[in-house]
Amino acid sequence: MRPQSLTLKAFGPYMDETIDFSAFYENNIFLIAGKTGSGKTTLFDGICFALFGKTNGSNREPKEMRSTFADAKQQTSVTFTFRAQNKLYEIVRSPAQVLLKQKGEGTRDVPAKASLRVFGEDGVELQHVTKISEVDEVIEEVVQLNCDQFRQIVMIPQGEFRRFLNADSGEKETILRKLFGTDIYRQLSEKLKEKKKEMHYKLVEKEKELESTLSKAHWTSMKPEIEFTGFAAMKVELNLLQEEQQTMEKVLEQLGTSITELTREADEANVFLSEQQTIQQLLDEKAALLQALESLKEEQSNITALKQQVKKYEEAQQFETLLFKLSENEKSLTELQEKELQTREQLQEEKEQLKKAKTKKQAVDKELLGQESRKEQLVSLNQLKEAIAAYKTSQHENEEQERVVQRLEKELTDCRKQKQQLLEQKEEMDRLLAELAAKQKNVYSAKDQLHSWSHAEDLLNQAITAEDQEKRLIDLLTEKKESLQTTISELETVSNEHRKAKSDWAKVQIQKLSEELIDGEPCPVCGSIEHPLHAVVEITSTKSAAELELLVEQTETELHTLKAKKEVLEQQGLDLEQQLTDQKAFLEQKRLDWTNHQLYSEVGSGTLKGNREVVSQEKNKLENQINELNYSLTEQQMHKEKLLDIEAEYRKSQKALDTLTTDHQTEQNHLSQLKGQLSHLSQTIPEQYLDIPYYEAEVAALEQRIQQWQQAYEEILEQTLAAEKVVEQTQYRLDSVTESLAEEHAKKVELKEEADKVLSGSSFLSILEVEETLENKEQVASWKEMIDQYEKSQYNAQQNLTLNTQKLEGKPAPQLELAKETYNSIVGQKTKKTEEKAVLQDHFLQNQGIIANCQTILDLHQKNMDVFTEISTLSDVANGDSGISKLGFERYVLSYFLEEVLSLANQRLQKLSNHRYLFDLNREDGSYKNKTGLEINIYDDHAGGVRNVGTLSGGESFIAALSLALSLSDVVQRQAGGIQIEAIFIDEGFGSLDEDALDQAIEALMQIDGDGKLVGIISHVKELKDRIPDKVLVHALGTGKSQLSASHG
Repeated sequence: MRPQSLTLKAFGPYMDETIDFSAFYENNIFLIAGKTGSGKTTLFDGICFALFGKTNGSNREPKEMRSTFADAKQQTSVTFTFRAQNKLYEIVRSPAQVLLKQKGEGTRDVPAKASLRVFGEDGVELQHVTKISEVDEVIEEVVQLNCDQFRQIVMIPQGEFRRFLNADSGEKETILRKLFGTDIYRQLSEKLKEKKKEMHYKLVEKEKELESTLSKAHWTSMKPEIEFTGFAAMKVELNLLQEEQQTMEKVLEQLGTSITELTREADEANVFLSEQQTIQQLLDEKAALLQALESLKEEQSNITALKQQVKKYEEAQQFETLLFKLSENEKSLTELQEKELQTREQLQEEKEQLKKAKTKKQAVDKELLGQESRKEQLVSLNQLKEAIAAYKTSQHENEEQERVVQRLEKELTDCRKQKQQLLEQKEEMDRLLAELAAKQKNVYSAKDQLHSWSHAEDLLNQAITAEDQEKRLIDLLTEKKESLQTTISELETVSNEHRKAKSDWAKVQIQKLSEELIDGEPCPVCGSIEHPLHAVVEITSTKSAAELELLVEQTETELHTLKAKKEVLEQQGLDLEQQLTDQKAFLEQKRLDWTNHQLYSEVGSGTLKGNREVVSQEKNKLENQINELNYSLTEQQMHKEKLLDIEAEYRKSQKALDTLTTDHQTEQNHLSQLKGQLSHLSQTIPEQYLDIPYYEAEVAALEQRIQQWQQAYEEILEQTLAAEKVVEQTQYRLDSVTESLAEEHAKKVELKEEADKVLSGSSFLSILEVEETLENKEQVASWKEMIDQYEKSQYNAQQNLTLNTQKLEGKPAPQLELAKETYNSIVGQKTKKTEEKAVLQDHFLQNQGIIANCQTILDLHQKNMDVFTEISTLSDVANGDSGISKLGFERYVLSYFLEEVLSLANQRLQKLSNHRYLFDLNREDGSYKNKTGLEINIYDDHAGGVRNVGTLSGGESFIAALSLALSLSDVVQRQAGGIQIEAIFIDEGFGSLDEDALDQAIEALMQIDGDGKLVGIISHVKELKDRIPDKVLVHALGTGKSQLSASHG
């Protein structure tokens, strides 16, 4: 990734500023300078926000980066272009913000947005992405770093420059994993660990499954007790279950024989029972049939009465048609009478409505003359319309021109005020420049004094460090001597234990050999073939031969270890004594150098630390004085730039004033012409109609009254015609109803005559009696059904009685109860035996399945145990759980890459520290895994030993971290899959270096030019400004705003 340009809009202190990084490609290093708080770090915030949607510092949210001075119309956005993999990437990102509504008043919440365009080498667009999630995916794929890793490796903000250096192995692992693509090793280790857990779980589950399966087994007697438990006990229980199955088979065979015999006996008893049940059933049927015939005789009279009623109903059915016609005639008469009454009432109401409508029409006709007068008046007013429209247009042009003249007069006033203010600012700038020019002379003298005091401070720091180192060496030498004495004591104790264990072991071996001697075979000690008297050895130890042999081996190993430790401690003691001698000589030399220094007489006698305190105070005073003077010089340059801007603005203001004066005179003349035209038009129109709203109201009122009369006339005419038509239609309907009513009365007379004629030839006395008979219509059907059912039942009962008597001829009396008792007894015995066999058979089959399942479980358990043994060993080694080392597979691979980084970093660190420091990878196991494998120590050549990086001073820590960060960038680019780090940004960190270390750091940064990387630095250090030609200058305008300018000299 190589930056090309950055544009910030309403972002932080920048309204609309752009940096062209390609202008720095020639030297590949540039400086960003400006006052504290002017917005230097915000530039890096912009890059980080564009790429990841987050700022460079974790204490500022993206939405908080919106400029406080931006109005609600200005949208906050960052545009960042960079090159990677022979493509140009342009990303535009804006945070969530509140802006004015596009339509209407008020504000709206605008969500965060992102857009990414990708262009080929020929400038053709290859891809355009507008979803935030998709943009983030493409950026992470191209940059191959997340936001936190980007801050660690590429963009190092304030306060985090040394974070990677001081991180523990766990934190380094997370960063290096992404850079070197070692996640595959971590995944492999985790999968092995998961597989180990999975296989262990399978073993436990199989054992539980075996236990659960065996618990379901059935036993014919009490389950046997097993003295031990566990997997072996379950195997024994399985063998006992197989023996139990053989017993069950014999019992099942015996039950089968018994059930067969009982089945034969049950069949014979069932045949006898069926015969007795048939005889008893015939006797029961005969008694029931005799009872039924008796009941039918009692119902004979009722059936005869029903037959007579049915016959009378059938005679009445011939009157149904005539009765229907009489009923319909009565209904028609009633309906026509009601309709006639309603129609007469409706006709009367409609005649009243017609009378009212005619009265209203006469009133409207009387206003016809007034309507004609209003029409003539409207014609006269419309003739003035064009003249009034011209007057209205002229009046509007006059008002507009007056506003133009007023606006120009206001602009003239504002322009004169601005011109006067610029003149006053120019005079103030001239005065300030004169004052600041006098302060420049004092800077050079103060710098000479500061150099002398800084040299004195360095000399005292070296002497104090040497004094502290001498004390440390004395303490370390004492500690080593104490450790040596302790080791010698331990060596003597372990040596005695070893001799004792070896002697006891030999005695046990002698006793064993003595007991195993055979006559005729030579003794392994003396060679004799006769053994008349075996040796008796007194053994005081209670341990076995194997335990004694193991104790001998252990004490022997401890002896070798303690001897090696003693030799190491003796050599370390000699080395420390030599270092102490050298250190004392070095300290004396530094004390002598200080007493010979030119400032020694000014500081006076006292301890080295006391002298350094005085020197530091004087140095700080001079630094503050120089900083104040430098700040004044910076202000001078800004004042000069501001003066040029003021002079240019003054000339611009004068030009604008001349233009406004000319424009004002022209517009004033045009206003006079318009007023003359308006006066001429006003003389051609009656005075009351010059008030245009009044004229328009008069016209509108006349038009409304004319339209209202016309509408009222048309409505009343339409109402009158409609009322006349309605009255005519209603009269017609009334005549029709009256005619129909007369016809129905005549029809009623004819029907009554016909009814009297029919009655005279029937058994009925009146029409009422006929109607009452016909009301039994619903009951007649049931009467007929009852008669038919009675006759059928009587016939069937008589026939069945005859057949039953024939079947009972020659049959003996039944023995039903005896047959039932015999059959039920035999079936009960069979059922009991069958149920007993079914339960036993089910248990037998279940046990067979249990035995088969247990055998399958045992086979799988053995296979899982073999796999678990292999996987467990691999997982423990890959995850650092073997007990031999805490270093896992991925950590081991990363330590290889880190060692390569440290090797390259040592080349830079040696040069920056005058060959004093070297990085050293700590290969010892830490107390925890996250403290093992990637811990970095520092070898201090002055101290002659290894130190923890946390003990380095601020300046030393900066040099070490800078060397490590630059080297990590180089190694990653060479070895990590596809990641191209072509830029690194550093925010502060140089202020803590002394002059020599600063020169060395700048020299190291200059060397990066050969690698093709672009290096951006934020710093207040003047030497960096002098040494780095390419600069981005941040100018604070004093209102929360800042501007950017580039410098290449």
